[in-house]
Amino acid sequence: MFGVTDHDASTIEDLLGGIPLAGFFAAGEIGPVAGHNALHGFTASMALFVD
Repeated sequence: MFGVTDHDASTIEDLLGGIPLAGFFAAGEIGPVAGHNALHGFTASMALFVD
């Protein structure tokens, strides 16, 4: 989609200066849109680990 691998993770890593990052891509998640639940396709979830 973006022409490079790890586009999303690399963008977050660049913004945060190399803080360890973990995450995964999913086929979708359920979340609110205009007060109603909707299926969001191809989402990314990330977690930051700080000491």
